[in-house]
Amino acid sequence: MAKHLREVLKENCQPGISTADLDEICRRELKGLGAVSAPRRDYDAPCYAFYSVNNGVVHGLPNRRELQPGDLVKIDVTPEYHGFVSDTACSVLLGDPGANPAAQRLIQGVERAFQRGLGECQVGGAVNRIGRSIETSTKASGFFVVPDLSGHGVGRAVHEEPSVYNYFEPTQRAKLTEGLVIAIEPMISNRKSGIRTKSDGWTMVVDPGLLAAHYEHTVLITRTGPVVLTA
Repeated sequence: MAKHLREVLKENCQPGISTADLDEICRRELKGLGAVSAPRRDYDAPCYAFYSVNNGVVHGLPNRRELQPGDLVKIDVTPEYHGFVSDTACSVLLGDPGANPAAQRLIQGVERAFQRGLGECQVGGAVNRIGRSIETSTKASGFFVVPDLSGHGVGRAVHEEPSVYNYFEPTQRAKLTEGLVIAIEPMISNRKSGIRTKSDGWTMVVDPGLLAAHYEHTVLITRTGPVVLTA
């Protein structure tokens, strides 16, 4: 479900389309699947998915601006189906990767950080080991974890316990338990920056001129290792 929506939006995320057009595609797909947008249900979000461009990190609202080659677009979609929520996001570089090599490297870095965090998903393991691995991988790539944003538990609601930080939080005592479902979502930038919310009350951005990338999957913790439900 979530994978289908993400991939449809990713396929249609091309130069010349607007994020408002993408959101209309998302609306139609959700309706056809018999699903709803969990952020609309839980938080009265004014869209069906989020689209954050260039220095936008998360929760970007759709608009009529046509996307251009070299734009770095983060697509974040969170459907609810028969009472259960899944959450997934990807970063898409429009046009030839050579048009924005910094963005391409950032995408590779955020996906690598996710994989490092996923490797810590073992029953009985400390949740904060995920954040430690994400932070270590991000620094090794020469990038920076975006502050004050994190992954989370997910299931009946969009945000459940535990928080899944993208950095090492030594005071966190939570353990990964069999059957736990979490959203792991590193969010990184190419320069160190704070984060702020734009005047629309939703879109979260790093400093102007910087780039941010976001990558997310919903993960089930099992005795035989993590299962990525949205891959």
